[in-house]
Amino acid sequence: MSRYSAAVNGADTTVLIEKEGLSWGEEFLDFADISAFHPVHHRVWIDTAEEEMEISMLGFSYEGFWKELMDAFGARSLASLFVEGSPLMVCEGEYAMEEETGRVSA
Repeated sequence: MSRYSAAVNGADTTVLIEKEGLSWGEEFLDFADISAFHPVHHRVWIDTAEEEMEISMLGFSYEGFWKELMDAFGARSLASLFVEGSPLMVCEGEYAMEEETGRVSA
């Protein structure tokens, strides 16, 4: 677990990169709830189903924060692919990929 002094949505705080997500103050954001990361001008924008949040004011720690964030997110995503046990549900569907944007829609 690493600590970074930063601002989350404009409020100064300490952000911790944990095994299963990010935490700051009393808040916890599970990696499973994140739909996208956007690094823009030494800020990290994080999209979830409910909001878009900004992590900024990282200073010289930005590159280390970004690398560690991507490593932790990747490790958690990889671990989720190898879950053992029976599935909770089985689904069927169709998917289409838009050529211009590369987005997938169900």
